Amino acid sequence: MLKMIPDKPALSISGREKWIVIADLHLGIVHFPDRTVIEDAVSLAESEKADGVIVLGDLKHDIGLRIRERKEVELFKNSLLNLGIEEDKIILLRGNHDSGLDDLIRIEPSSGMVFGEYGFFHGHAKPSAEVLQSKFLVFAHIHPAIFISDTIGGVKRRVWLEGEWVEGEIEGGESKDIKNVKKVLVMPAFNELCSSIAVNMDKKITNRYKLWNFSAVMLDGTRLGRVGDLWSI
Repeated sequence: MLKMIPDKPALSISGREKWIVIADLHLGIVHFPDRTVIEDAVSLAESEKADGVIVLGDLKHDIGLRIRERKEVELFKNSLLNLGIEEDKIILLRGNHDSGLDDLIRIEPSSGMVFGEYGFFHGHAKPSAEVLQSKFLVFAHIHPAIFISDTIGGVKRRVWLEGEWVEGEIEGGESKDIKNVKKVLVMPAFNELCSSIAVNMDKKITNRYKLWNFSAVMLDGTRLGRVGDLWSI
């Protein structure tokens, strides 16, 4: 069973084994050594007693590969190994920032992977036909947030997005089979320093990913309502 972990931008999958799913760590996003994101991810894996970890893309930040980022990815993996998690159960689905990591960590293609009844992919590239056959799709990449205005401007808050696509929408076309409905969950960025996209302000992203009828859910579980109805907040 897949569920959101309360107050965390992370999922857990329970079954014979316990897995956690996180996305968009963007290690190296700041220009100085910062282990906070790694420590938070490892602490989460430890508290959840995880047998495995899936990263839905963009484990590191730079499109190339800086030496410091390589060291941070190594630290991330080694810290999980020290918890007793097997190396083959630390999985990165390749994101658009994840070049140069093939010799460091197990990598699945940007077209995604099927894990039980779930189809996982990063979101910058078209998922495979096998992934699209899953009834439940999970992706990241867009760092979803909601902009909440106030008297001095406003703030952005990371959110989950829950909704449905029907066959055809995923490829950007018209719906072909209204009976073939896919449940969809969009993950917030694990790294809170990432620039988040306010889906109640960015029509381009909202249109591209067909998010108007998705529900926005804050990390604490507060349900804000339908994205299309949140443009006035």
